[in-house]
Amino acid sequence: MKRIIYCSQATYDIAPGELVTLLEGSRRNNEAAGLSGMLLYSSQSFLQVLEGDPAALAATYARIETDDRHSNLRLLLDAEVAAPLFPDWTMGSSTSTTRTSPTSSTVSHRPPSTRW
Repeated sequence: MKRIIYCSQATYDIAPGELVTLLEGSRRNNEAAGLSGMLLYSSQSFLQVLEGDPAALAATYARIETDDRHSNLRLLLDAEVAAPLFPDWTMGSSTSTTRTSPTSSTVSHRPPSTRW
């Protein structure tokens, strides 16, 4: 099993409805590929953790590299891991609700077993 973490800048301010559509598609794609992860979005910045089969991760990251919603894509971690951090999440997410309070967020998907 492998884990990657990347960050990027959105090329434009993604509207809440578009972000929901993006997450729904990511959850479908990740489930089909056997991937799990978490996406954070705030102030036109993405941070994402993806975990799973190395070949599926490589294909997913290659797709992200060509996605015109991303710029300044940087791979922060690419490592073999013993176990996933997000085994029950096809794609958990959080978005900042205000630009002035970094601790204020809404979580749009959280498995019942997770404690914050």
